[in-house]
Amino acid sequence: MNSLKLTRHEMRVRALQALFSLEYNDTISIDEAILFAVTYDQLDEELTVDEISMQELTQFVAGIVDNREKIDQMIAPHLRRWTVNRLPKVDLTILRIAIYEMMQSIAAPIAISESIQLAKTFSDDKSRRFINAVLNNVKESIEE
Repeated sequence: MNSLKLTRHEMRVRALQALFSLEYNDTISIDEAILFAVTYDQLDEELTVDEISMQELTQFVAGIVDNREKIDQMIAPHLRRWTVNRLPKVDLTILRIAIYEMMQSIAAPIAISESIQLAKTFSDDKSRRFINAVLNNVKESIEE
C-alpha cells in the first residue's frame, strides 16, 4: 500500500469534512469522522493517509472540538444580527478552523487566507466575504 502525507491545506479540507460530519451526527466519534473524511473520495484503495498525517489530523480536529465553546465565544461579538447557532454550519466550521489555528500561533494572515480558500471550495462569495470580515475582527481582538 502507498502512503500519502497530507499537505497543510489537505489537512484543513479533511478537518472541515470531519468537523462537519460531527456537527450533524453526534453519535459518531472523532476517529470515525476522520476516517470518513480521508476515505470518502478515495478512488485508489491502495492509497492510504500516512500514520503521522492521521495523528496530526486527529489532534487538529480534537483540538477544535475541545475548544469549540471558547472559539464560539470569540466569534459571537463579531456577528451583527446573527448568533453563532444561526450561522451556516460550513461557514461556522471554517471560522472555527481558522480561529483555532490562530490560537495555536499560526500566523493570522495564513489562517485567514486558507479559510477563504476553503470558503471558495465549500461555500459562496457572500460567505467568503463574511468569513474574511469576522476573522479580521477576531484577529484584531486577539492582537489587543
